[in-house]
Amino acid sequence: MTICHDKINIALPTKRQVTELWKSTRTILKFDDLDSTGSTLTLVNVLSGLVTQLGGLRNALGDAHGKGILSTEVSECIAELAINTASTLSTIIIRRFNQISGGAK
Repeated sequence: MTICHDKINIALPTKRQVTELWKSTRTILKFDDLDSTGSTLTLVNVLSGLVTQLGGLRNALGDAHGKGILSTEVSECIAELAINTASTLSTIIIRRFNQISGGAK
């Protein structure tokens, strides 16, 4: 999401939270305008929830904030779900960026 902002010279949100970054990215990539019927709007709204939940999952279960010697065990299926969800989100952001920017590098 940060790279999308950088490539089209749009400042990052002042609040350094993933939810704010998603809101800004959603706007610049015009996700709300994906189809004229609005039938994909619900799906796009679900993406917002996924971004929020992945951020929370990272904070709660990840080791980025220093958890000490005893860290929380994460089941393989939850780890796989988080990885696949992040991959899907990244893919749609990249594809949408390329779609509206003509593949700007």
